[in-house]
Amino acid sequence: MRSLRDVFGSLPLPPAAPATGGGYAMPAAHLLGGDLPQGHLHVWSGPPGAGKTAFLLGLLLDAARRGRGTCLASYDLSAGAVALRMLAMESDVPLALLDGGVLSPAETEAVARARARLAGLPLFLQESRGLTVGSLADRCVRSARRIDVLGVDYVEAVVRPTETPLSSVFRDLSTLAHQRWMAVVAVARSSPVDLGLAGRGGPVDRVGWIATGTEPAQGEATVVANRHGATPSCRLRLDPDRARWLAPEGSPPPKG
Repeated sequence: MRSLRDVFGSLPLPPAAPATGGGYAMPAAHLLGGDLPQGHLHVWSGPPGAGKTAFLLGLLLDAARRGRGTCLASYDLSAGAVALRMLAMESDVPLALLDGGVLSPAETEAVARARARLAGLPLFLQESRGLTVGSLADRCVRSARRIDVLGVDYVEAVVRPTETPLSSVFRDLSTLAHQRWMAVVAVARSSPVDLGLAGRGGPVDRVGWIATGTEPAQGEATVVANRHGATPSCRLRLDPDRARWLAPEGSPPPKG
């Protein structure tokens, strides 16, 4: 497990500059699960290209800004790739430029300040390919900083015994959330129906679906099941160049 600060230090980036400004905040994170209560398991799913990783990173960034020790267990992207996505999200500089492009002076300054803001947060990354839920729990226990929020990208890649159903991963993640008294929020590549999560039963406390809209880059995030409260829905706009979700054009961020 590496801090985001340490991962930044291994990448060819402009040095950190004094941090200014509040940085990126995902619209409606507080409505869609940004509170991420301890001891609960949250699962968000959506079709390919729906922006699930960007959604998860937005929730984790919100949690870290609240001072909660936060870790992403990535089964898909390397720690460096995740760090660049978060930097694009925070700096407003396209990911393609951060990954080997030539930055203008203004972009260099934006990246340097975003790097400083992110590096100051309790954010950690764990490359998790080949790990079980038990292995994730062990790494959280051995972390120098208590992990209050664990993100998992993505559920289907979590290692489990051969022929064991995916439902066992949900049970194990729920047990981890309770035993370690942390919030676990995961993304999945199958629909809630296919995952068997469409109802209110089972080990998952909050189930969400990210649907792509009829217009390019438009989407809608909906809590389809929540045993502890409401099931809100929110329209969002995906900015794929900067790996982040924004409010629809012409609309203020939802309040509530």
